[in-house]
Amino acid sequence: MSIIHVNHIQSNCSARFGSLIDLSDVTTADAEQKDTMFLSRSLAAFAVAALAKIDDAAAAKSVVDEFHDDGIDAFFFD
Repeated sequence: MSIIHVNHIQSNCSARFGSLIDLSDVTTADAEQKDTMFLSRSLAAFAVAALAKIDDAAAAKSVVDEFHDDGIDAFFFD
């Protein structure tokens, strides 16, 4: 995947989920780390929205990303 693809996905996730992803548990003052957490969570929400065919707000609520969770970032059950 080229940097152009990565930048396109990043800007799409930021536009779609910028106000929807909960970052209240992120306590770091490091802006780069907080941005990385946002992008990780928004990509999980993007995948749930696409696969489950649900709206972005519902997909954002399915995000459960934490540290040391063995890669589980979201759950959606319908």
